[in-house]
Amino acid sequence: MMGEPLFYSWRIESRVRRLRRNPRTAKYGRRFRRYRSNNRRMPYVKRIVMVGDVAKKKPYGDGSLRTLGSSHLYGEWRDGGMGSTDNTNSAAPSFTALQDGRYRRSFRNSGLKSVTTDLGDGTVVHCWVPKAHEPNRPNLLLIHGVGANAMWQWNSFIAPLSSEFNVYVPDLVFFGRSYSTRPDRTETFQAQCVMKTMEAHGVRRMRVAGLSYGGFVAYSMAAQFPEAVERVVIAAAGVCMEESDLEKGMFKVRNVEEATVILLPQTPDKLRRLVQLSFYKPSKILPSCFLKDFIDVMCTEYLQEKKELIITLHKDRKLSDLPKITQPTLIIWGEQDQVFPLELGNRLKRLLGENAKMEIIKNAGHAINAEKWKEFYKHLKSFVTDHPKLESNGNNRKAD
Repeated sequence: MMGEPLFYSWRIESRVRRLRRNPRTAKYGRRFRRYRSNNRRMPYVKRIVMVGDVAKKKPYGDGSLRTLGSSHLYGEWRDGGMGSTDNTNSAAPSFTALQDGRYRRSFRNSGLKSVTTDLGDGTVVHCWVPKAHEPNRPNLLLIHGVGANAMWQWNSFIAPLSSEFNVYVPDLVFFGRSYSTRPDRTETFQAQCVMKTMEAHGVRRMRVAGLSYGGFVAYSMAAQFPEAVERVVIAAAGVCMEESDLEKGMFKVRNVEEATVILLPQTPDKLRRLVQLSFYKPSKILPSCFLKDFIDVMCTEYLQEKKELIITLHKDRKLSDLPKITQPTLIIWGEQDQVFPLELGNRLKRLLGENAKMEIIKNAGHAINAEKWKEFYKHLKSFVTDHPKLESNGNNRKAD
């Protein structure tokens, strides 16, 4: 009786392989079946048939067969801290977790490694650092904004930048794998945590680029540690906003609570709304299943702490309290930004005066790192590589 299911399983396997004509596996014979069983899965009718020993399979509620030892398929998620390795509860892979793993490989292939630093005060910061620090290269710190972890926001820039800089990409506190038991929620605290992390890696001088919320942190680092920060790039960050701007109708939301619901979406509809506000030309096809998967993986951890970060960022904020930094500064903004309107970029340019250079990217919204990443990269690299003149040229627009 045991020979029948085994023979039947082999016939299914052979048939599917012949139909698919996969050149990578066609050369293997019968005795290499165990190799195939541990490394391949293939579609059969409307189910996923895991090819392997029948003795290692068991029926599930829907009658499908799954390999009990198939946890290796989830190894990448486990390595990235995303997804679940429990096959009895996971009906299908998480596309967000798979993409997260892809970004992780991209960072590693670009010469970076994942390091977690305990700052000793109840704060732990995760950061991508060079596998081999090059003393003759300048140090470049990239700080992400609210949303997914740092990999998702800087992945397009890592490969080209890491060939010329010692690139450091931290996860801010309460994002990715960074966290803290301290109650401080200010960007000043975030800047201090990043600086301590850089010092722990032996970095004393650096060039800093901050995107959106990361721009607030980058500006604070430049103000607190002028001897360590050589140049600053502020990208789509409303550093100069005031609490009264919300009441005057500058933003698309009516109050801070509504802003937190959109910036930290917990439903597909709210995530669609965030995409519409962030992109000049948002995608019209956003299936709820993919949006929910993204929310489950990226938007559920430290939710309350992230809300407090946004509320603290806005509360009692006045332009008169903002220190004026002295480092050469590049301001990059999307012309159609609906999260932080262009007026805030012009306001920052007026504050910094001739010490700042402003680049406005046409036909771009708030997510300039995704929507117009090539233009963003061109301005970023040019500024942090050379010693650019701060006078306006034909491609710059002066602040009103």
